Amino acid sequence: MQRLAGYEFQADVKELLSMEAGNRKRLGQELKNLKIEIYNNTIGKEIRVTEDDPKNTFEANFERNNHYTILIRKKGYYAKRIEVNVGIFGCILCFEGLGNDFAPEIESAIDGKDRGILIADIPMKKIVKGEAIRLDNIYYDYNKWNIRTDAKPALDNLLRTLRRNPIIIELGSHTDSRGTDDYNQELSNKRAKSAVDYIVSRGVKPSRITAKGYGESVPLNRCIDGIKCTDEEYQFNRRTEFKVTGFLDATNFDKKSLKQILEEEKVTKKRLKEQIDGI
Repeated sequence: MQRLAGYEFQADVKELLSMEAGNRKRLGQELKNLKIEIYNNTIGKEIRVTEDDPKNTFEANFERNNHYTILIRKKGYYAKRIEVNVGIFGCILCFEGLGNDFAPEIESAIDGKDRGILIADIPMKKIVKGEAIRLDNIYYDYNKWNIRTDAKPALDNLLRTLRRNPIIIELGSHTDSRGTDDYNQELSNKRAKSAVDYIVSRGVKPSRITAKGYGESVPLNRCIDGIKCTDEEYQFNRRTEFKVTGFLDATNFDKKSLKQILEEEKVTKKRLKEQIDGI
């Protein structure tokens, strides 16, 4: 069956820098010498495998009614994986993994079978030892430390980060300044341990992740003891972060192609479904 024309994708890969005013992410230098792989999941075919690409730009054709996976790797940077759905799974055009700040721009509209042109900057973040990275949407019920259902997607993203990168991390939990120092310290210890237990239960070696509670000792704003703040200001200090504390020589992920990774994911999902169906 002949597939309908879709989009010509043109991408530049650049280093992701820190946040600027307004919490908008900034891009820095162009990144070169990349390993770039693109896989068409719909037809089960590799459409690009490039080792040590000397350029920071690449192109690909995305046909309608297809699901693609892009994987970009560079030593010293967090691996970047992007899912692209074109006219499939209820998406006219959906990119997952780029973030709202870097959604592709459509340069020309589709007219009949003519291709639209998508232009995107792909951010890759450098792995910096000791840098704290906030995990969004990890919330706990008042005075509790169990992992809520709505926190699991963020922890699952961290799980994928560990699987894709040869890093050892500390997972830290922070509270706001309300309550006593001792109480907040104990609560944050329990919350950090709960998050680490969740990650370890999904196959990460305990030696790669440790828990640490910081209580109220590292506020990000003015809200310390004796200062009255708004709920939003207090919430800003209640956070879960991870930071890299060490590196592995390599991981199994480094040795596998994108095709192998996706095939293993299918097997894992099938086994999980069989287990659930058997309950």
